Amino acid sequence: MTGESMSGHAAPALLKTFSSRHEADFVAGVLASEGIRAIVFSDDCGSVDPALSFARGVEVYVSEEDLERARQILEDATAGNAAGPGGGDDEAP
Repeated sequence: MTGESMSGHAAPALLKTFSSRHEADFVAGVLASEGIRAIVFSDDCGSVDPALSFARGVEVYVSEEDLERARQILEDATAGNAAGPGGGDDEAP
């Protein structure tokens, strides 16, 4: 049963660990806009101690089947190459 959770869905895979919840939530939103479900996990004692996120990081998980596509979307977004609704060509002719 490698690569599958007990519910039959692909097991979650760590995409990246971020230093802040804001970054992780932003990336999860970008992935959602591309049709990829992302889970943000932060062990901050139930928001009692948000500073723990800085020490431990905030993790973003996607399904194993979406991992490579999510990595590419993240790479393109951080490189400034994310295509917008017009396909990335925002300059007037």
